[in-house]
Amino acid sequence: MVLLRRLAVLVGVSLLVGACSCTNTRGEAATESSSRIKEGPTVNAPLSNRAPASTSKALGGRVALDWQQVMLDKLAKDPGGYQEAWGLFSEGGWANAGQVMVFGDAKSTSWRAVVVEPEADRISTDQALSAAGFAPIGKAARAAVSLVDLDMVALDALTFEYVHVQKDGSGNIKVVKRVFIRNGGKKDTREYDALIAVFQQLRGGAK
Repeated sequence: MVLLRRLAVLVGVSLLVGACSCTNTRGEAATESSSRIKEGPTVNAPLSNRAPASTSKALGGRVALDWQQVMLDKLAKDPGGYQEAWGLFSEGGWANAGQVMVFGDAKSTSWRAVVVEPEADRISTDQALSAAGFAPIGKAARAAVSLVDLDMVALDALTFEYVHVQKDGSGNIKVVKRVFIRNGGKKDTREYDALIAVFQQLRGGAK
């Protein structure tokens, strides 16, 4: 009998503790944190002026492929009848240096300069570029023909890619020249620096 009484007391205590574990200090029902629904990361919808990078990657692009795709799409679809485009694209370990695209061709009397400011997620300016404004780009493009990829080991360094493309009569786009530029600061790169500077000067405003 004594053993049965002790067993009954233990069962009663267990039931009491179980009941207490279901209430908080204010007498409200408690909720386990594991039962809460956790929201996932927010995914921004694609912007209208940013396209998948499939074509630019297929053409050998390595830097800022989404913006390279914007350049290809504009050359293919935008009114104006331009047959060529030149671009300088950038990425960085902490921040990029912006993107610059120029549209025109050998027969053009006017060109267009499209600029994306550093870290911007949309086009900042799109405006006319005069013959005088385009002249440094044309000169830099001719000088870039002799350049090869500069792929030096560098931690968190800015990476650039110069791209010159042409559209033929059938609307097909081919790469005329592509130069990858990552400068580890261990050799003379003045020719590459000059190429970058010509495009970056357009960020100050098309002329």
